[in-house]
Amino acid sequence: MNGCLGDDIMGIYRDIKKGLILYEQGHSMEAIWEWKFGFEVHWGEHATSAIRALHSFNYQLGGDIIEIGE
Repeated sequence: MNGCLGDDIMGIYRDIKKGLILYEQGHSMEAIWEWKFGFEVHWGEHATSAIRALHSFNYQLGGDIIEIGE
């Protein structure tokens, strides 16, 4: 695996935050456009990389489902 889970999470956060700021300012259509465009060209790849890293980590632990709160 290349990259870092933290980098993936930060990449997603930065792109989602742009849309959230627009949405909070009342620009809902621009926010939707920002999220869609960002997903297609940038943060969608970070999201799939993060899922891949989490999946790999889970199965390195023996395949048990990781539950929140454990």
